[in-house]
Amino acid sequence: MSSFFLGFLRFIFLWKSKTFCCLASLFLLSGFLGSCSQNDAGTGFPEHVSTVAGKNREFGEPFGIAAFRGNIYISDGETGRILTIDNKGEVIQLASGLHTPSGIAFDKDGNLFAADSGTHTIKQIDQSGKITIIAGTEGVSGYADGPANQALFNAPVGIALGSDGRIFVADTYNDRIRVIENGIVRTIAGGGRGFADGFGDEARFDTPLGLAIIDGDRLIAADAGNHRIRIVENDGRVWTLAGSGENSISDGLPGLASFSSPTSVAVSKTGVIYVADGNAIRAIGRRLFPFVETIAGHNPGLADGNSRKARFNRISGLAITDAGELYAADSENHLVRKLSADESGAEITGAEIAKLHGDAKEFRSLQPGRWPFDPPDRPREIAGTLGEIRGEMADETSQAWFHNGLDIPGGYGESARFIRTEKVLNPIAVENLGTLRELLRMPTLGYVHIRLGRDSQEI
Repeated sequence: MSSFFLGFLRFIFLWKSKTFCCLASLFLLSGFLGSCSQNDAGTGFPEHVSTVAGKNREFGEPFGIAAFRGNIYISDGETGRILTIDNKGEVIQLASGLHTPSGIAFDKDGNLFAADSGTHTIKQIDQSGKITIIAGTEGVSGYADGPANQALFNAPVGIALGSDGRIFVADTYNDRIRVIENGIVRTIAGGGRGFADGFGDEARFDTPLGLAIIDGDRLIAADAGNHRIRIVENDGRVWTLAGSGENSISDGLPGLASFSSPTSVAVSKTGVIYVADGNAIRAIGRRLFPFVETIAGHNPGLADGNSRKARFNRISGLAITDAGELYAADSENHLVRKLSADESGAEITGAEIAKLHGDAKEFRSLQPGRWPFDPPDRPREIAGTLGEIRGEMADETSQAWFHNGLDIPGGYGESARFIRTEKVLNPIAVENLGTLRELLRMPTLGYVHIRLGRDSQEI
């Protein structure tokens, strides 16, 4: 039996809460594609997008998001804070002093746990805002299992809480899935960077990010670097739920659909899986048969309304409330957005969008201008490409853009400065690794072409 059909069978057994009619069996035999669908939580699917918070620039970079007892909680990677949005839409600070907090999740007692990526630790925040290190060593990266206060992580991003209190962690730059249980950290899956299904350390991940619990205490993981969605069983067995491995956004059957940069996952009460994938929100399980579909967004931008026409800009976190509403941390729009079945929630206006973006004068005032190399008085060749149109218009989904930058080359060993001092917030900020067009994406600078090789021989 092909790996595709094995994956399909696994999907059916995973989906215990679904009711499958005889068409599912027929599909296994003949590839029948129907158009049946199911409502999620009895409320209909979330198909209307509104903006919940951030219109007054309350957020630096909303990243992780969680729902608990009617409130929405946000981790702000840029400012190092945990914020909450109450039922009136007010943004209130719960805790500060973190360093690039990423994924967040609650236990049943209301304690919030955060993957504090910049300090390589897992932290607990109680409702008074008190912060306690649960695992890892503050400011020390590495890889080590063992007692929680001796274990080491490398920029953990994803976190999920099991029903029994176990804390699951996507140890992102170690490319492993870890668990904290009874004060001990151990690795349950992953043996380094790569792609492979299998048991324990036989499995391979590439930059795993978001985690969620599905069907009891199984884990679902957004395997960003492999452009796939993976399942981790209780015994450490890893298999691929969806994604062909191609770096693109295309809908279809789980083994044929493709993902670009899956960052976060959330699971509804009825087992529908939502995936934050770049500027889009994808869903698996809204139909009677397994199918991956884009339900909101695709190209970058900012627009509310019907989900098919809505636009986002790097969605980093997803959370589902008990009422079935889907909340999204829209990182580079600095907003929290909501998808609901009805048209509740205010849509953002053009005036409010304009208010979000400061003008050029404000931008220049934040930091002094700098020449990008030392010494600054050496003559340089400058390639100006202001207003150059880049991109390829193959169809209506293609993108073209104006390139607005100066290319100023520097030699190996020279001291280079960024035009702006910024914190790299995107966990998959490096693109085209190992090529002449290797680049590092930054929040306002856009990107910088910079080779990240270890020495002068890596060219």
